[in-house]
Amino acid sequence: LKAVLLGCLALILGISVGVVLYALIGNVIAGPYLEAMTERMMADAGRIKETPRGYWRAFAAGLADQLLRFFLFLAVQAGLLAIYCTPGAFIHPLMAGATTVFFVALEHLEYPLEARGLRFFDRISWTLKRAAPSLGFGTTLFFILPVAGFVLLPAAVCGGVLLEQELARVETTSPTA
Repeated sequence: LKAVLLGCLALILGISVGVVLYALIGNVIAGPYLEAMTERMMADAGRIKETPRGYWRAFAAGLADQLLRFFLFLAVQAGLLAIYCTPGAFIHPLMAGATTVFFVALEHLEYPLEARGLRFFDRISWTLKRAAPSLGFGTTLFFILPVAGFVLLPAAVCGGVLLEQELARVETTSPTA
């Protein structure tokens, strides 16, 4: 019985690690192309001047961003796991889900925010300040991307560009801005 349980645990752990690695590696490889697509969309809209960095520079920057975002996600989830050990454990699934949705949104909003020149933690701050639309966008992607995977990845990045563009437009034309 012990061997069966260990085998099941190893299988679950192996599948989980495989899915995470698949997503990380896929995003790192696709990142330079998605970044170029983002810059082209923003240049066509007259928002930035297209400045291609080259595949390998974009690849290295994408790898660093993916790893930083992944470890930050793990750190936040580990912190939330501490809530699970308290009487407030019923909040844990909601907060863990909201955190996941936030990071899904951040991942796809990073392309236009990076094209605007925002650094990693500035992109997080930008997304946090616009939590409602970001969480709405992240929730949509959270339910769509597992089904469609990398097929809809360019569409998700285009959605991130359009959301960032619309939020920037609203903020610059609103009377409180």
